[in-house]
Amino acid sequence: MRLTLLYTPLRWSTLIMLLMETYKRVDRLLSIHSVFPDDILEEMSSHKFDNFNNESGSYQLMIPTVVHIFHLEDIEFSFYEAAVVRSAILIGGADSVYIHTLFPLYGRHLNAIMIDPLLPEEIVNINQLEIGSDVLGMEPTPKLIHHMSKIFALKEIGGIVLPQGAIITGNLSCFLKYESAVYKEPGIQEYEIIMANAAARLLDASIDEYVNTNIDWKDPVQTIVQMHPEFVHQISSGILRMNDSMLDSTEGRHLAEILENHLVLVDPAQLAQYTPENIIQMPGIVPALLRKAWFGIYNYIVKQGSEVSL
Repeated sequence: MRLTLLYTPLRWSTLIMLLMETYKRVDRLLSIHSVFPDDILEEMSSHKFDNFNNESGSYQLMIPTVVHIFHLEDIEFSFYEAAVVRSAILIGGADSVYIHTLFPLYGRHLNAIMIDPLLPEEIVNINQLEIGSDVLGMEPTPKLIHHMSKIFALKEIGGIVLPQGAIITGNLSCFLKYESAVYKEPGIQEYEIIMANAAARLLDASIDEYVNTNIDWKDPVQTIVQMHPEFVHQISSGILRMNDSMLDSTEGRHLAEILENHLVLVDPAQLAQYTPENIIQMPGIVPALLRKAWFGIYNYIVKQGSEVSL
């Protein structure tokens, strides 16, 4: 079996009590292991970032190539989620992928990953979260889970948190020379992508912000970036959110332009229609990206029966 199931109970009430007692110390919040070399992970997490320059970054990787995605609804694991996993490993160069979930995962696309001969053993892992009924006197609402589960996962091992609808189109190492890096589109409040070393100041400060303010709806990462912009690198290139005109395009040159980026973001609602079967001969940019993620070929189809290989 090529997909390791790590069903690890996570009781948040216990975790938050621990955080309140220790403030700057998080003690094994998630039972996570990675095929990323332990000695390198240990060296990475031991960094002190007091004077780190997140504008220019380092000459070496500071963030491990570990990808985290979150499946927080009791629904079948989708094709586009499976495509994200595959593209993270085969295109992005991820050493490990973690699927964090509140429910047992199921579905044919999950099964396809489990038996995929191209995915090395133990590179894909499932971490099932069990949320406690009380978190600092509050019900664990979806927004609270959305905000804090990402921070806890990064605090444990570091890596890259990707939103649903992310498709990797290039190697991710260009983003990983910083203590932490964030990305959001202009006009959007919350950061869509967060990358961080496990020892990043952003993570400790975000946990402190949550513990001290105890506000369920508030995104602590957004607050900390506003207070301490020096803690992060603001990603300004290499990531593209596709707009409607791009989605509707049938011109191959638009695909070439899109492939200049390393990450492409698509509204998950736009991805729900696709399957491994219907993308084979479907025209359009998104089917082409999914073909690369799933089958390893672009073969950009301009119209039915006519294609251009890029």
